[in-house]
Amino acid sequence: MTRQPARADSREAFVRLMATLAIMTIGASAMYVVPVILPAVQAEFGVPRAQASAPYSLLMIGYGVGGLFMGRLADRRGLVIPLVIGAISLGAGYLLAASAQSLGVFTLAHALLMGLFGSSVTFSPLLADTSLWWHKRRGIAVAVCASGNYLGGAIWPPVVQHFVESVGWRSTYTGMGVGCCAANPPADNPGQFGRSRPRMRSGGDRWVYRRGFISVTMISLRNGKQRFSSRGRL
Repeated sequence: MTRQPARADSREAFVRLMATLAIMTIGASAMYVVPVILPAVQAEFGVPRAQASAPYSLLMIGYGVGGLFMGRLADRRGLVIPLVIGAISLGAGYLLAASAQSLGVFTLAHALLMGLFGSSVTFSPLLADTSLWWHKRRGIAVAVCASGNYLGGAIWPPVVQHFVESVGWRSTYTGMGVGCCAANPPADNPGQFGRSRPRMRSGGDRWVYRRGFISVTMISLRNGKQRFSSRGRL
């Protein structure tokens, strides 16, 4: 049976938007949990605050730079491959950081696995892809998608703080790693994210997509720079 081509502004687009919102909320966890565990990490490794802040700073740099590469991969191969890479990398980053015996390994896990190959997938590529699935309500759809980044900021800090106080930061990171690998919508339902994007109606739509991808990538780099600066002042 021939499957109907994807249509913009459809029920399928709405389901995809809700899944994208969940993915972005999960992917944003890396940006918000590090400041919560920072005092415990600093105390355990016995380093100054500036050195303890390095994993977060490098994570944000990787987050911005990785968005460019993952966006390009999504353009060429679709979203499934980048999202699977992102979920595995983010989970592996949490697990590696949880078992780290030195600040260097802890920093490497955040910069490469959680930043460059992990959370980077869950911002710029998702926003750019969402813009292609909506024509009439493109603005609100992109806003809903982007809100996952800030929803994560409201959810993760209190949750992580509770578990850090209860079981310690290493056990908390282990649970986050297992959860990120398990909560992987593309792996659970590859058909949903494997569908071809709706056909662009005109050259103007192509420009909107490219402009949107460039804009959100610049936003992520700017946010990373601001957070880097704010951590440096602490």
